[in-house]
Amino acid sequence: MLHSIDDTELLTAQSTSKIRTNIHYFPISLKSTMNKIPSYVLTIVEAASGYGKTTCIRHFFSTIAEAEVHWISFSENETPEKAWNRCCYIIKKIDSDVGNRLFSLGLPSLYNTDEICQLLYKLSCEEETYLVFDNFQFIQNYFTKAMWEAFLFNNSKLLHIVALTQIINKESEFLTHFGKCLYLSSNDLKFSKTDIEQYFKKAGLVLTNDQLVFLYKYSEGWIAPLYLQLVYFSKHQKFQKDLTVTTMIEKVVLDTIEQSKKLTLISLSLFEYFSEEQIAYIIGNSEPCSLEKIPLLSYDKRKGTYTFHSILRDVLQIEFSKLPKPDQVKIMSLSAQWYIKIGNIPDAIVMYCKIVQYDKVISLIEESSVFDSLSMRQSKSQYLDLLRKIAFTDIDDLITMFPSAYVLIAFEFFTQNCYEEYTRICETLQGTLESDAICADKAGKIEGELALIQSFSVFNNISQMGEYHQRAFKLLNGKSSSIMPRDPWTFGNPSVVSLYWSEIGKMDQHMEDMDRCIPLYSAMVKGHGTGADTIFRAEIALLRGDDSLAENLCYKGIFQTKSVHQESLYLAAVFILLRVAMLRGNKEMYELCAEYLVESEKTRAVHYELSEIALINCHTRLQFHTHSQHDISTQSLLDRILPMSATYGFCLLGRDMLLQEECIQLQLLYEEAWNLSEALNSQLTRLYFTIYMAVAKMQSNHLEMAKEYLLKALDIALPDRIILPFAENYDLLKDLFNAFSDLLPSYMTDFCNRYKKGLQRLKKNLYSGDAFKELTPMEYEVYILASAKKKNKEIAKELFITENTVKTHLAHIYSKLGVKSKTELS
Repeated sequence: MLHSIDDTELLTAQSTSKIRTNIHYFPISLKSTMNKIPSYVLTIVEAASGYGKTTCIRHFFSTIAEAEVHWISFSENETPEKAWNRCCYIIKKIDSDVGNRLFSLGLPSLYNTDEICQLLYKLSCEEETYLVFDNFQFIQNYFTKAMWEAFLFNNSKLLHIVALTQIINKESEFLTHFGKCLYLSSNDLKFSKTDIEQYFKKAGLVLTNDQLVFLYKYSEGWIAPLYLQLVYFSKHQKFQKDLTVTTMIEKVVLDTIEQSKKLTLISLSLFEYFSEEQIAYIIGNSEPCSLEKIPLLSYDKRKGTYTFHSILRDVLQIEFSKLPKPDQVKIMSLSAQWYIKIGNIPDAIVMYCKIVQYDKVISLIEESSVFDSLSMRQSKSQYLDLLRKIAFTDIDDLITMFPSAYVLIAFEFFTQNCYEEYTRICETLQGTLESDAICADKAGKIEGELALIQSFSVFNNISQMGEYHQRAFKLLNGKSSSIMPRDPWTFGNPSVVSLYWSEIGKMDQHMEDMDRCIPLYSAMVKGHGTGADTIFRAEIALLRGDDSLAENLCYKGIFQTKSVHQESLYLAAVFILLRVAMLRGNKEMYELCAEYLVESEKTRAVHYELSEIALINCHTRLQFHTHSQHDISTQSLLDRILPMSATYGFCLLGRDMLLQEECIQLQLLYEEAWNLSEALNSQLTRLYFTIYMAVAKMQSNHLEMAKEYLLKALDIALPDRIILPFAENYDLLKDLFNAFSDLLPSYMTDFCNRYKKGLQRLKKNLYSGDAFKELTPMEYEVYILASAKKKNKEIAKELFITENTVKTHLAHIYSKLGVKSKTELS
């Protein structure tokens, strides 16, 4: 006679108290498959939550003693931007150069995917390394087929990718059939009847056939319901027939613990992991609260932290949403206070924003660095929307209580190109001061800080900015706290002249104004901007053709900037020296500067500095007419830099379009660049684009119009004796110069010829090596097949990539090898 599934006689000789629920069992076939992971570049584990993906992979890595494992768990609640930044941070630990470059590019998009792929091809490591993406479904839409190909064919033979996901999207589905990928589905993770029998036996329970059949049908081989049934049986000596996994969690976990512990778990479900100290803080109970034996809650003794299983956390968050609204607000407020306690101000701000306590948010803004951390956690539009809510909800009341915070917010709006918001806050602060609403002991300091921030309302009139600085200095007794030394003085622009050359024929006056204003400003803001006057003079000297003076001033400026950590100005000085090296054809000077930029990129974490380095690298590429595997396109650079950086970014994009013979796009860009140059009074931007239009008209055989633009360019440049922009574009201007040589001063043409010879000499010395060394592993495979005269379709099929990807690789191969088609490959 068959026993019912509730039969209590079906225990082992041991009592039910000996049933062990905290065991791990892995089917033999699964363990055998996991042992293959080191043999594959990529492993994908696809199964719904509760199949044990994370548990089995963590167990596998616990058996590998020497491997380096980097684990990233993505969350449904975090923004894609935050997830991508965390991904870049981990990649930086593997390859700091690639990680920094990826971070500077930002979240994959239509504009930067190609650059990201080139960087992933370059990714390498020196020891056996595993990069694990857990809950990959939350970010997989940003991983294109081309990005996967880059991961699979990168430089490293020691890097393995493991992706754990609940579902594979169509973009990544091809990987499940790919030879370099080990693919595990829910079928590989499922327990057979034999596995279920062995699992329960290991736990201390022998099953009858009826029980085995029931558990197999109930669980469908899914470990989560099997585990829950085991726990339930250990407490009640029977199995449950008619409950879902969610209701089983309620029965097995929530209904079996004290009400106080249940509320504790619900309250802590806002966090991904938590500590005992955190429990005491959130619950307000100083007594130890041990949660170690609660099912689906793991405890790391080494770290002293608890981690929820995703199924349990989902159920708890549903329970949290059922709490009375006041209770929810109280718990979230305590969570924000916990973040403050551990110094995580950005997460505290986000938590306060969720419960619309913007007064608490304002009270936390004490220095500008909080904006950097906050902006990285969401898209730019989301960040600005949040900033507006913080700033303008109850502004009239809060501005009198936290005026210093509003000074910082005003400057952040200016930095983000939100001039309307910047102006509104400045005007509100001014009105508040005039109404005596701010207490007397604060008013003087706030008035001084406001004067400092208002100086940017007349950006880039150095003299008028200096007047604001003098007033601020007097009111603040020479000590400001609004602008920090680590804030990038150049806003990520490598050309100080493009920022501050605002009037034709006034360059010498600009230098005098800078000499007068910078020392006072720098003294007031703890050294911020130190060396700017020297580097400004150095760049002007080079623009005028005096490379000796430029070099000497650069060394002086580097010494000044280094002493107070003015990294953006240091980079601007290196950029000048790099251009001096191009002019002279000096390989040693060039390589020293280039080496500094490479090393600098590995250690930089500030977005503006990484963008500044990218602009410098872009300038070099456009001068040399080369394309390297890790280059960032000019257009994608322009899409993410600040307007103050764009004054030089447009100069680069214009030349890029001319080199690509995109005359129609250049005409459209000319109007946009001209508007920007007028808005920010950038004469350098105007000069470059007037030169570009002269070249474009010459190329389209409009000789008289080309002459008109050339004359306009000379009218901008010659009053200040500026000649370098003509030399840097002499390869495009030569025919025009020959046609109208009588219009040009001899010193300009002599300098252009000198620059041309220096650049040619430098290019010859730098690029005389083996060009094949520049090819990535994937490019080399494409090269081998293409040189065998195989068609693109055949190459794509053999390498399991798309035809478009083949075309992209061929374009890079042609550029690096200096050929134009497959027929020239051999």
